[in-house]
Amino acid sequence: MTQKKNELNGKEYVSTSIINTLWNQYEDAVARSSKISENQYKACIKTIEESTKFTAEWRNTLKSFYGITEKANIMQMNFHKQKITEENEKEHNHSLQNQIHDIANRWINIILTPIKSSFDNMELFEKRFVENSKIYLENLNQRRKERSAALDEFHLQLREKHEKFVFRIEDSIKVLAGSRDM
Repeated sequence: MTQKKNELNGKEYVSTSIINTLWNQYEDAVARSSKISENQYKACIKTIEESTKFTAEWRNTLKSFYGITEKANIMQMNFHKQKITEENEKEHNHSLQNQIHDIANRWINIILTPIKSSFDNMELFEKRFVENSKIYLENLNQRRKERSAALDEFHLQLREKHEKFVFRIEDSIKVLAGSRDM
């Protein structure tokens, strides 16, 4: 663009290549910085998703552990139930057997209720954390893109002003050098 202006004016400036080199390097550095920022955004989201995936697997492992414990308790309860049934067959007291079974089931539910609710709360917290993190990071990325668009326009105007300033200095030096030669 500046070369076209220079060609239209019919003047060729020595500093054009230097200015273009400096500004091209600067614009490349800004582009690399922007790409690094984008990669960091993606890495952050991936890290959050992987960590929640890990904690979900951990919770499932603990749930299976409690499931195994519950099965062991049920087996032990059945064993004691059989003992009591054998003793109660002599007395023919089936209501006691039903009461023991009911108490054992309630006891298991009482023990597992806080664990289940804490796992549910942790899962809900993680889901909200992931959603909020994604929204926050998307907003940051959107603001960065908006700033980038404004900065690109600013850089373009600054480059033009810089070229004009350097060209004026170069023209002034040419005039001074031309007046000394006379």
